[in-house]
Amino acid sequence: MFTLFSMAGIQAVLSTIALMTGMSQLAGSSVIEILTVNGFFFTLFVIAGLLFRNAAEESSYQS
Repeated sequence: MFTLFSMAGIQAVLSTIALMTGMSQLAGSSVIEILTVNGFFFTLFVIAGLLFRNAAEESSYQS
């Protein structure tokens, strides 16, 4: 669970690093593309972390 939230944070850091190093000026990548792709994976990691947290809480109530 915490691993997924950590991965979401790392994804945000990586997108920041990509923008700061000028990756958006290369052919085939723009600021919008970098933010969209990284935002997509950030969202997936956060949703997965929330689902795992919810599943862990439900299993602790049932036992």
